[in-house]
Amino acid sequence: ELKSDLICSSTQLRKDFMFVSAISLMKAFLLVSSYKILIFMWNSTRVAFTR
Repeated sequence: ELKSDLICSSTQLRKDFMFVSAISLMKAFLLVSSYKILIFMWNSTRVAFTR
């Protein structure tokens, strides 16, 4: 009985871990893409002003 409970909790933990890592991956991706967009906008405005 105890063994099956342990297996259940370990699979649940694995699911939670995968969920959390997926969320952190999404956050990192969003962060990087927004950073790139910011850099792109900054460069284009700088070009527009120096012209």
